[in-house]
Amino acid sequence: MSGWVTRDSGQHVMIKLATETAYDLSVPEDGPVAPSNSDTEYAPDDPEELNYDGEFSDRDFDLFADVVGKIESNGDYTVVGGYNDHYQGKYQFGRLALKDVGIGFSQEARQAFLGDPELQETAFQSLTMQNHKTLTRLSAKYRRLSQREQLAILAMAHNAGAGGALEYLRTGKDTADGFGTAGSKYINAVRSAFRGGEA
Repeated sequence: MSGWVTRDSGQHVMIKLATETAYDLSVPEDGPVAPSNSDTEYAPDDPEELNYDGEFSDRDFDLFADVVGKIESNGDYTVVGGYNDHYQGKYQFGRLALKDVGIGFSQEARQAFLGDPELQETAFQSLTMQNHKTLTRLSAKYRRLSQREQLAILAMAHNAGAGGALEYLRTGKDTADGFGTAGSKYINAVRSAFRGGEA
């Protein structure tokens, strides 16, 4: 699973996590380092914020993640639910989503996932960026959207998959999950949050 780790210097490096081995989040001194894209002075990490460094602004991505987490679990990292309790954590990852980010679905792996908020955030970032890359590659309409509108579509993709979001972009037809939750609920909640309204 890919994820970002913040060094004390405020710079970021890409890491690869393997589920079969212990997580090694150390950063070699001579390892590849990308400069931070923040235009503000480095401040110590706030444990309530994601350590995200991608194509979207940190503030926008954090707000987007907060909205999706509230819809999925009311922000609770320990929630298990959905059909046969097959979805877990703040973002309600199921078997396929966990597989997509390199995490197993054994009872032990699921318990470890539930007990590790940082791993859940990293998994969410990874899945979101996979969806972003898929939609960027396959949809000219998605590529033309503002970054905030892309995040709204990515919220739908969290619920309906990149395929569902792609179909929405092509046809305008809303999606619904197994519980009847419309994909547009995610889009509208993110848009509302960006406008300063309630998510």
